[in-house]
Amino acid sequence: MARKAAKLQLGLVQKGSERDDPPGEPGSRLVGYVVVTGNLEGGDPLLEDLVVAKEHRKRGVGIRLVQMLLEHPAIKASQRLDLYCYPSLMPFYGKFGFRKVRGGEDPTSKAFMRLQISSR
Repeated sequence: MARKAAKLQLGLVQKGSERDDPPGEPGSRLVGYVVVTGNLEGGDPLLEDLVVAKEHRKRGVGIRLVQMLLEHPAIKASQRLDLYCYPSLMPFYGKFGFRKVRGGEDPTSKAFMRLQISSR
């Protein structure tokens, strides 16, 4: 059976401070997003990007994005979730259960990390 590649994107939008505009309308602003690619049908997706606007960092936006991602049905149905990150981000991902597989000894090289989701 061929694996089906796909892309999953989730974002957090902040409503404008002066207007109560719905997301995507004038006055609202994207403050962070996450992108996952790969086999999203019970396979082995890769967390490719997690980006938070500079002025919204250290406010829990990244944590909420990872939580949203891990609650998504496509990710819950996966066997694992992999990512590559710089060593400085390993403690952040470690909070969610990601474990280093290899790399990351040098601060300029990326580590490969994995979250085991199901044991299928």
